[in-house]
Amino acid sequence: MSISIPSVSLRGSEVIPQGPTIVGTVPTGVQVAKPLPLFRDCGKNVNDLLTKSFPNTLRLEVVTAEDQGLKFTFAAERRFNPATTFVSAQSRYQVNSGLLLVGTIDSDKLEGEASFSNVGVAGLKTTFKGKFLDNNKSEASAEAAYATTTLSGALGLFYKDDRARVEIQTLAPLAFVTNNFSVGGIASYQLPSGVQEGAVDSYSAGFNYSPGRLDETTFVRATRQKGSSNFVYSVGSRVFYRHDATTNFAADVNYNLGSSFKEVELKLVAEGKLDDRTTLRIGAERSGKLRFAIANQLNSNLRFTVGADLSALKPEEFNITGSVVFTA
Repeated sequence: MSISIPSVSLRGSEVIPQGPTIVGTVPTGVQVAKPLPLFRDCGKNVNDLLTKSFPNTLRLEVVTAEDQGLKFTFAAERRFNPATTFVSAQSRYQVNSGLLLVGTIDSDKLEGEASFSNVGVAGLKTTFKGKFLDNNKSEASAEAAYATTTLSGALGLFYKDDRARVEIQTLAPLAFVTNNFSVGGIASYQLPSGVQEGAVDSYSAGFNYSPGRLDETTFVRATRQKGSSNFVYSVGSRVFYRHDATTNFAADVNYNLGSSFKEVELKLVAEGKLDDRTTLRIGAERSGKLRFAIANQLNSNLRFTVGADLSALKPEEFNITGSVVFTA
């Protein structure tokens, strides 16, 4: 997986960098309120730091410079467990400020996506996706999402494994508590199919608290067991802390209610800039897994990341990972 040195932007108020004031733009130093994220995206910066910032394969990627909104990405990848080689090509075309088209073909699937942003209604984004797999299976989805500074929500229809489901979510701030505190939830309903009756598939609720450097999300989730009417309940929390301009910390904890505390899942990551071009990341999991990665932007056209995955409990499970991204 290609790695970009992340620049995480916490929800809240963003200060426009100092500079000359241009007529018709936001004046220098004025704070601009950012739209609320969707409920499912609360804690996304934690998930990105835990996953996308660490390579888990050996990958070479070539990206063309954007020309009139069109950009191509070509990649070759060596995966582990099982050892396989994977190739892909993607085209990304920003037709205008409101329409984005993305097409991807790789070793096992063909994907297409079209999204319309702020067309007719400010804050509204409509996305259509389709996927054809090499096992003659197909997936599709259509979703309308709306986000402002006072409310976010989405309604989507998803088709996978010959079943369709509807998903709805919302997030809103509790201004009487603090402007940085929001509550919301998400629910998924599996539609009837043949002899199978419709049923709630999963639901969750939680809150997000993001005062400046801290971004914390806590949630309760219920997931229906496959082939059963019973639900499995879990609680979790994702915490992101930006210590300064060069250092970030993230933690993700999940606990299935009714299970032993020995089954608590805990993941920790620390990230720090060694210099203007180099970033070091260290991750650890309660299972004993350790992850290391160092990313370097050699120049404007070349970026590489070298990583290592190992287990303190199973030393034989050791992999060297990495990625090279070249912008033509």
